[in-house]
Amino acid sequence: MNKFSLYFNKFFQHKWLSLLLILFIMILIRSILLINESIPFNSDEAIVGLMAKHILLGERPVFFYGQAYMGSLDAYLVAFGFAVLGKHIWVIRIVQIILYSLTLSFIYFTVNIVFENLKAAFFTALIMVVAPVNVILYTTASLGGYGEALFLGCAAILITSVLLKQAKKSEGSNYFLFFLLGLATGLGIWANALSMIFTIPCILVLLLHEIRQSPKMFFVVSGILFISASLGSVFWWYSLIFSKGITVIQEITGSAVSVEQTSYLQQCFSHIISFILFAPTVLFGLRYPWSVEIFWIFAAPFILIFWGLIVFLYFHKTKSALEKQVTWILLSVIVMNFIGFVFTSFGVDPSGRYFLPIYIPLSVIAGVALANTSKTPVFFLFILVIFYHFFGMLNAAKTPPFITTQFYQPAQVDHRSINVLIDFLEANNENRGYGNYWTAYPVAFLSGESIIITPALPYHPDLKYSRRDNRYPAYHDVVLESSKVFYLTTKNPPLDRALIQGFEENDIVYDYNEIGDYHVFYNLSKVITPEQLGIYEFTSK
Repeated sequence: MNKFSLYFNKFFQHKWLSLLLILFIMILIRSILLINESIPFNSDEAIVGLMAKHILLGERPVFFYGQAYMGSLDAYLVAFGFAVLGKHIWVIRIVQIILYSLTLSFIYFTVNIVFENLKAAFFTALIMVVAPVNVILYTTASLGGYGEALFLGCAAILITSVLLKQAKKSEGSNYFLFFLLGLATGLGIWANALSMIFTIPCILVLLLHEIRQSPKMFFVVSGILFISASLGSVFWWYSLIFSKGITVIQEITGSAVSVEQTSYLQQCFSHIISFILFAPTVLFGLRYPWSVEIFWIFAAPFILIFWGLIVFLYFHKTKSALEKQVTWILLSVIVMNFIGFVFTSFGVDPSGRYFLPIYIPLSVIAGVALANTSKTPVFFLFILVIFYHFFGMLNAAKTPPFITTQFYQPAQVDHRSINVLIDFLEANNENRGYGNYWTAYPVAFLSGESIIITPALPYHPDLKYSRRDNRYPAYHDVVLESSKVFYLTTKNPPLDRALIQGFEENDIVYDYNEIGDYHVFYNLSKVITPEQLGIYEFTSK
């Protein structure tokens, strides 16, 4: 045992070796998931791919199609990947894997710089890699900017840690690092404002330190941060002033997902309940982000005991001034996440994506606590947690709906037959049609845009429809100009019945075929639009 401990401790003397091992494990896990197609190709991800293709053709989108709260940074990164590796789904995910590799590396070096403990850095990174399904999902599949938010946020924490450590050594202010911090903050405002959960606490800690040391330096640093943040967010400011106006501010607070009909106070109370119920369960891996059910409930007490011990061990240990400052930042990330979830419309989504930032401070707290304890029961529980996460991931990877980004059941479309669908449509000369949001964009991307579907059909069983589903109006115009159209539905019997009734009332003859989850109405005897069929009611969204 002593010999093992000796080799174990020697291993941690090589910071690059331990980091490379962690990165290898991360890439291996994600490669297995990608090879087995365990993460379904979702419509948001398809939009990123389509935006990247359009960028290569000369378009210059500033925001995610149809949503002004996420910039197009992710699409530009994917466009670069497409230019180098080709237009494939796996390229979109390679970009996310690279981003998370950098995010993980930033936190690894942050822990080593602040706590001066490579073992703590290793455990922190390991917890970030063999993580709950929620973390693995949203750092592999793209939804338009969440990977960038974590990347920029953790870059801000690393830069802040370096600046604070330099200040402790009286090395003076590094203006370049302040410039980089402001740039990361500005880019985050544009790419995905979720990054501000990290950057705001970082800036506050640094400014508080500067004003205590020198009021003059406080104003100098504030000026640098303001200029660089403005530079980083230039596209956001451009849209605010010259293009979208106040919409970009409204969407940062969640207007795009604002569907609640209750008073603001009731909404906030509902969000608090959702946070209490859904944040810990998905962060600790007790449930999948697409479900409210606890899986393997027998393990839940052990998971909760582990995290309780970890928090106790972390805060029980005496900390240096630098460690206290960084701890304040980490706790502020959790508080900021809570505030953002409760007081904005994003709190309506309990799936797990908006809880992602909290896992970063949890990982650091766990990594540091593990490195500073020799208690065998704690390590036993740690090993149990790692295996729990790993086998939870394997279970999700082989069980429908697989590792999906969709919390809403009607949106959990099984796309395993999508290539069969595309072949069928092409064989029947059906290349323009009407579908829902969850089918239109994956079909467009995978068919090379030879098949264009406008998302003009509802996916809700009550047939309510939002005009926001039409993220790329050019598709709608193309379908309207077509002399032949088909209708594609998924998992929506009320809509199927409404279509059949509408076709009969308008004397339209059609053929019908089912391919997996896809229901295809094709060879229509004449062109008719959803409005003319009267199958849904429009909302003002």
